[in-house]
Amino acid sequence: KKRIWKRKYIIVHAPPTHVGDDGERPAQEVEDEKIEASVEYQSAMEKYSQAVSNVGTTIIFWIPFLVLLVRQLDSKDEEIDDYYVFSWWLVFVPLWCWLGFRGCLNVYTL
Repeated sequence: KKRIWKRKYIIVHAPPTHVGDDGERPAQEVEDEKIEASVEYQSAMEKYSQAVSNVGTTIIFWIPFLVLLVRQLDSKDEEIDDYYVFSWWLVFVPLWCWLGFRGCLNVYTL
């Protein structure tokens, strides 16, 4: 299924330095290797991995931050008890976690 999807939706060109079929491997395996060695495929996979990273970041850090922020801003009404009012430090915990995560990730990739 994955091979069909690659051949149907990703248009790539084999790099000119790619070694051709040696006769011992199946033709489909050689074709897949050509596709994976292409610049277009590598660029598409980089964009895919960046998109997955952005979705994960949104779910883990930004949605909790927005929920806590909206809750804190709405808690200034007189109808809500003081028990449900959060500290502003608690509201920004997801943001600080995200900044720490990004900092550690940037240090790791150096």
